[in-house]
Amino acid sequence: MTMQAENNHSTKRNIATVSAWIKKWWAIVAEIGLLGGAVTITIMGFVGVSSTTLLTSLSVVLAVTISLQLKARLDVGSVSENAIKIVKAVNGNLDKLDSLAGTIEEVKRQIETPSLDKVFKSRSEQIEEKIITEAHSKLFLLQETGSQVITRNKDAIVDFIHKDGELRIVRCLKDEGTMRQLCLRNDTLHTTQEFKERFNQFATHMRYIGSQISQGKTSERVSIRYCPYPIAITAAMGNVSGRNQEPSQALIRLADFQVGFDNKIDFFIDDRKDKKAFSDYRKQFEKYSKMSYKKILISGEPHTGKTTMFKNIIRGLPYQNILRDLKVEDVTFYVLSVMFEEGGIRKYKVITSQDGTGRIFAEKQPDGEYKVDISVVDSVAEEIEKNRNKVLVVDEVGHLQLRSKKFLDVIEGIIKDEKTTLIGTITLADNPERTIGRIKKEFNVECMKFDDPSIDVVKTITDELASSVLLYHIMNEGN
Repeated sequence: MTMQAENNHSTKRNIATVSAWIKKWWAIVAEIGLLGGAVTITIMGFVGVSSTTLLTSLSVVLAVTISLQLKARLDVGSVSENAIKIVKAVNGNLDKLDSLAGTIEEVKRQIETPSLDKVFKSRSEQIEEKIITEAHSKLFLLQETGSQVITRNKDAIVDFIHKDGELRIVRCLKDEGTMRQLCLRNDTLHTTQEFKERFNQFATHMRYIGSQISQGKTSERVSIRYCPYPIAITAAMGNVSGRNQEPSQALIRLADFQVGFDNKIDFFIDDRKDKKAFSDYRKQFEKYSKMSYKKILISGEPHTGKTTMFKNIIRGLPYQNILRDLKVEDVTFYVLSVMFEEGGIRKYKVITSQDGTGRIFAEKQPDGEYKVDISVVDSVAEEIEKNRNKVLVVDEVGHLQLRSKKFLDVIEGIIKDEKTTLIGTITLADNPERTIGRIKKEFNVECMKFDDPSIDVVKTITDELASSVLLYHIMNEGN
């Protein structure tokens, strides 16, 4: 054999050796990878990450099989022994793995269902005050009597309204039925007289707030409604500057049954992290608000369609989804002032639920002044008074109508009566110290501008009337 032939033969032998060595170790590496995967799946099964018992058992068998295969392939005891040791270690530490699995399950359970003791608090007045103080443009309060939260925060509320903030309050109705239910639920107040005193405190503080703010802002920026139901929660909701225009944080306090104030459960929610909860409680506020007694007066320029709007809404009420099958006329009473011309003379007639033909009550004189038939306006006032147990739609509370003292007395009595709903129109502008101005300034009155671009007035009034009709049906059923 020549030298060159020997070299070629040696080269081929070396290549074959290296090739066999690579194949052997490639198989070893692959089987070690499978072994690692099998062991990993086994551990995952034991700690509960993998819930398939069959998969876990097969993984144990696979791990043992690969270990034996490695032993046969390598014929090196140390490698196979190490693989077997791994399996034995796994099998020998099942108790520890079970304990670890239990710990992981406990942590998982705490994350998924956190302790309510860490969510619920008590006596969170400081958080409530912070929400009121930080409120940027909207502040909503849902209260039983409202006396305590207004007492603690009346000056902050004055500052808020001075900055053009909108305050909406829904409070329990001060009537015997609602107060008796509040007495039953309350832990410390057990007589209706005690609740009357709380309600009176609320009224006193609201008068103070009204005296501290600019003329006219009470009706524009403050609304108070009265719910004939012992509300299940109290709430303070406000929006934060720089976030959005609607309330974005709230303190919710559970009313509970015969639980003292110090032990009442409350909790803070923020719409950034508690979107669903915040949305639910925000909707609750709106539902309480709509199903409450209210006074809404719309002002606008003459001859812009306010009366026509009320005609159309009244005509369409029976067809509202929530009012179908209800006799709307049984719980509503309307008064419409209609302008017309006859013989070149401008006149006004009044149409009511009781008299659909209309009665002329005012006509324009040559000097531009109006002559008012007070007897007609007085008779309308008497009709309104007789129907105070219904939803009242009055168009309008104006200078001509208010020449009748009887009409003025009836309207002022309705405004002061918590258990009456009045929705109507009022003269656009007047000196705050005169009659129209005083009516608008009452904190029970909500004033709305007919041409306000931020409000869909027709939809708003339709919804408010529909919910009021439903409320009156429920409250007067069987009477």
